[in-house]
Amino acid sequence: MQPGGGRPAGHRERALPRDLEMLRRGVRLHTLYQHTARYNPGTQEYVTAVVEAGAEVRTLGELFGKMVVFDRSLAFLPVWDDPDSAVVLREPSAVAFLRSVFTHVWNLAEPFSTSYTTATSIQLRDSIAARLVTGAEDEQIARKLGMSLRTCRRHIAQLMEELGAESRFQAGYLLALQTRDPARPTPPETSTGP
Repeated sequence: MQPGGGRPAGHRERALPRDLEMLRRGVRLHTLYQHTARYNPGTQEYVTAVVEAGAEVRTLGELFGKMVVFDRSLAFLPVWDDPDSAVVLREPSAVAFLRSVFTHVWNLAEPFSTSYTTATSIQLRDSIAARLVTGAEDEQIARKLGMSLRTCRRHIAQLMEELGAESRFQAGYLLALQTRDPARPTPPETSTGP
């Protein structure tokens, strides 16, 4: 799993020859990116090359973190306070659990494409909306969804326009009304005049 949108150029340059060599040896390579990686030209080139060599690549709106699993027996997870380090797991039950989580997420994902489908657009909108409801800042939303701050703000502005909201607070409120439990009673309307 490769969260965070498109991968940095240096990472792709190191990964491509290594991944192509593994694919030539018959290794199966399944990679998950976030939908926002679809618009990163370098990631598009990388994906094209590895898919032509036999890899499978899919995208999903959100991923819970970076993870690499090898040979069903070894997993690497990031060290939260040191992005250049990894935790190595060899315990069979832990690795099997991570594989099952990956398989579940993989089955929800869509094949990598250089454009958004209706489903990917809806997932992106819903992810942004969910974060607006919680009061998340633009920078947090952009980072979590793997997009630039400018692109994130454009999506938020579009969502606010669709809602007819004049502020982020109002947008969050309107979204919360749309997504709340339908079994909850609606608060009574208040009168502001005669």
